[in-house]
Amino acid sequence: PIRFGFSSQVAFCTTPHGLYGFSSTPHSKGTGYVCKANVKAGKWEIFNDKGPKGHNEHDFLAYDSKRDRLLHFRSKGAEVNAFSFKTNTWEKEQCAGKAPGSVKGDATYIPEMDAVLTVFAKKLWFYKCSEKKWYTAPSVGDPFRGENKSGRDNSPIYDPELKVVVRITPTGFAAWLNVHVMRLEPASLKLTELQ
Repeated sequence: PIRFGFSSQVAFCTTPHGLYGFSSTPHSKGTGYVCKANVKAGKWEIFNDKGPKGHNEHDFLAYDSKRDRLLHFRSKGAEVNAFSFKTNTWEKEQCAGKAPGSVKGDATYIPEMDAVLTVFAKKLWFYKCSEKKWYTAPSVGDPFRGENKSGRDNSPIYDPELKVVVRITPTGFAAWLNVHVMRLEPASLKLTELQ
């Protein structure tokens, strides 16, 4: 999608009604575009051209299935912008508490928690959608190989049927991929609000 293809540093997200990509043009400065994959025609189509400016490769999307919207997370400052499919409009979320200085990696929505999970360093990070608050929780079990310092290519994916998070991470640049599986137990998870 967008003028420069993948070099526009597109964030991708699947939804029940299609595959979407988000980027800004000119590269990292201009208006944000939501594009939808038209698989039958083999092309991308602009769906909305009023998104937040300055998207870069460290920013990412998550699909909030409860509200049928895309959430765009800016890596620096943890700014959250929401795109509603119902109204075809963007709205900046006002965080009701402290936000992390940055968020890294990709994200996945956990319906049972009404929260977006992103994983980096040695903690799990949750953005509770109804509260608009950030929380952390410890990650127990085998440690992830290395910390996610770049903020890219560390994608968690939630499987609602098996109740597990599958996370794909690279070893080095464009090298082997690691697969981690984590059983998420929301009822026993000890969340700590950012102070």
